[in-house]
Amino acid sequence: MFFEYSAENMIPIIRSLLREDEEGEQGYFFADDTLRAYINMAICVIAELTGSRRGVSQIEFLNGYRLASIVKHKIIALEYNGVALMKIIPSQISHVPINGSQPQYWFEYGNYVGIEPIPNDDYTLTMYSIDNIENFDNIKTLLPYMLNNLIFWYVLAKAHEQDGQMVASSFYMRLFYQELDYATSGLMASFPRGNDNG
Repeated sequence: MFFEYSAENMIPIIRSLLREDEEGEQGYFFADDTLRAYINMAICVIAELTGSRRGVSQIEFLNGYRLASIVKHKIIALEYNGVALMKIIPSQISHVPINGSQPQYWFEYGNYVGIEPIPNDDYTLTMYSIDNIENFDNIKTLLPYMLNNLIFWYVLAKAHEQDGQMVASSFYMRLFYQELDYATSGLMASFPRGNDNG
C-alpha cells in the first residue's frame, strides 16, 4: 500500500523532522495552516519546474473564429480526430501549406490558442497541457509519485527560513534542488503521466 500524500498525513511527519512532536503551552511554533501553505508552495514549484502535472481536455473552436481562450499553463499538443496538429508561430499564419479545411496547425497567442486554417465549421479538439496547480487542499498531490518526497525537503527549507535558521534552510533547499535535478535529468522520462498520483 502506498503512502497517501495528503496534508493531513504529511504534517505529522514534517513536525517530527522539525522536532516539534509535542505541542507546547502556546501551541506549535509552526501552525498547521503555515505548513499547509508550504506544502502547497512545494507542489506548485515542483509542478512548475518539472511540467509533471499534465492534463487532457477538450477545446471548442467556432465557425469563423481562429482563437479560443485558454486557462492552462502551457499547451503541449493539440489533436483533431486523433491526428496531431503541427505547431507553428503566429507569424507563419497564411504562410503554411493547407490541405483541406480541417484544422492542421496550432499556435499560442497570449491567453489564446489558435488554429490554421480559419474554421469553416465548429470543431472540438483535444488539448494536452501542463496544468497550473494553484491550490492543494487536503487532496492527493497530483504529482508523479516519485516526486512527492521532494515536498518534505522544500517544506523543511521554508520552515527553517521562517525560524531564522538560514544555514539549515539553505541546506534543505540545496537538497531539494539536487534531488529535483536528479529526478528531472534521469528519471522523468520513465514517469507515468496519469492524473491520479502518477
